[in-house]
Amino acid sequence: MQKNFNLIKMLISEDKEFFLENVFSSDLKSQNLITIIESTDTGVKVKANNNYYVGNLCVKNYKILILPDFSSNILMKLYFYSSGLDYFKKNNNHYSFGGFKDGDSDSFLELLANLYNDYVAKLLNSNLAKKYVSKTEKLKIIKGRPIWEKNFGSHPVEGITCRYFDLSFENKINAAIYFGLQLVSNILLGTTSRNITSELLYKWGALGNFGNPSSMVVNQALSQLNRLSEHYRPALLLIKFMLDGYKIDSFSDSADIESLYVEFYLPHIFEKFLYRLIGDFLKKSSLNVVEQKYDDVLIDGDGDNYKRIIPDLLVYSNEKVVGLIDAKFKTRYCGYINNIKKKDDYKVSSADIYQLFFYQSNLRLKQLEEISNRKNISVPYQLFFYQRHLKLKNRKADFPKTIIAVPYFSKFGKILDQSKRTIYWNSGGSKFKITVIPIPIEEILYALEESEGDINLAFSQASELRTYIWELIYPKYTALKHNLV
Repeated sequence: MQKNFNLIKMLISEDKEFFLENVFSSDLKSQNLITIIESTDTGVKVKANNNYYVGNLCVKNYKILILPDFSSNILMKLYFYSSGLDYFKKNNNHYSFGGFKDGDSDSFLELLANLYNDYVAKLLNSNLAKKYVSKTEKLKIIKGRPIWEKNFGSHPVEGITCRYFDLSFENKINAAIYFGLQLVSNILLGTTSRNITSELLYKWGALGNFGNPSSMVVNQALSQLNRLSEHYRPALLLIKFMLDGYKIDSFSDSADIESLYVEFYLPHIFEKFLYRLIGDFLKKSSLNVVEQKYDDVLIDGDGDNYKRIIPDLLVYSNEKVVGLIDAKFKTRYCGYINNIKKKDDYKVSSADIYQLFFYQSNLRLKQLEEISNRKNISVPYQLFFYQRHLKLKNRKADFPKTIIAVPYFSKFGKILDQSKRTIYWNSGGSKFKITVIPIPIEEILYALEESEGDINLAFSQASELRTYIWELIYPKYTALKHNLV
C-alpha cells in the first residue's frame, strides 16, 4: 500500500522553521540534512542544516527535501562528473539525462536510477567481466583433463568425464550490477523508465544465474576490480550512493524504498569536481594536481601529532609545490553585487585566510629546508642562504600561488572585480597573496555536455582559473603574453 507523506521543501540558504508533529530527536539521529531547534512533548521544530548538506529524508509521515540554491539537474551533473562518470557521452540510445525537468521533487533518486540504467546499457556493449570457472561433466569428446577413475564401470558411449576451465559471467561484479538493477526497478516503480530497467534485468539475467544477491555484494565487487574491469566502477558507485545511509540485507519487492536516505555534501562534491577538471586539463602539461595530502605539521610537546593540516588541492611541478587551491562551497565569497547587504558580507572569514597563509608559509619553509639539505647548510642559516645566495629578484615566486575557488552562478548577478577579491598580508613587507576565483559550474558542465567532454572548451569557461593555471605552467611569463585574458 502506498504511504502518504507530508512533503516539506527547504532551500539550503533559507532560514525557515518547520514543526514535525510526533517526530522526536531519537528519530533524527545519524542524519545531516536538518537541524533541531527545539524539542517538545509533541514533536520537534527544525530547519535546514548550515553545513551545505542537501538531499531527501523520510521520517514518520514526513518527506523532507533540502534543496540547493541551483537546480537538481545541475547538482546531478556536478556529482556524476566529480565521481568520474562521463554522463556527457551521448553515444547510446539510452541517454536520458535531459528527460528530467528542473525542480522535480523526486528527481534525486530517479536521476540516479536512470543514469544507472544508462551506464548498464553501456556495459552490455563493452567488455563484460569474466573469469575462468572449473567445470566437471561427461562429454562425447575429451576436453581439458579426463578423470579416468570416474569413468570405470561405464560404457564409453556414455561419454568421458572431464574437468576443464571455461569463461563465465557468473562473478561478484556482474552479480552486483544485477542487484543494482533490482534496486532501480523498485525506485522507478510506476514510471515509464521502469520498462528500460525490466529489459536490462532480462538481458543481464541471461548472462548467468546470479540468484538473489544482497547489498554486501557491492563492496565485494569493488574490492575485486582490476585493470580489465575498472570501467564497472562508476556503476558500482551509483549503487552505493543509492544505498547510502540505508542498509539492505536482502532485497525484495516489499522493501520500503521511500525510506531511503539520500544525502549530498556539496563542499566535497565541489572539491572532487575541481580535482577532476584541473587534473584533466593538466594531463598534457608538466604539472600534476594532488588531492588532500595530509601533513603532520602541528605536534605537541611529546612530538606526537596535534592536528593534521589538509590543504584541498596542491599543484606540483616535479616535486615542488607551485600552486595551492582551497575549494570552498561559499558562494558569498564571489561578492555578488546585488546580494551584498552589509559591507563585509562577501569577505573571506578570518579562519579561512589564516589557514591558507599558514599553508603557504609551511610549504615555503619546506622548500628552504630542501635547499639547505642539498647545499649542506644548517637550519639556523637557511634564511640567510635564501636571501643572499639565491639572489632572487622576486621572492614571491617561491610562495605557492594560492587561490580560493568558489562556485559561481550567473543567475545571482554580477560579482566584484578581482581587485576586491584579492587579499595581501600587509605586514613586514610580506608577499603572501590569496585570490578568490569564481568557478562557473553551470557553464563548465554545459560546455562538457555540448562538446561531449572537450576539456579545453570547458576550461575556457573559467577564465580566471585558466589564467591561474597557465601562470603555473609558464611561471616566467604572464597570461597576457599568451593571449589568455
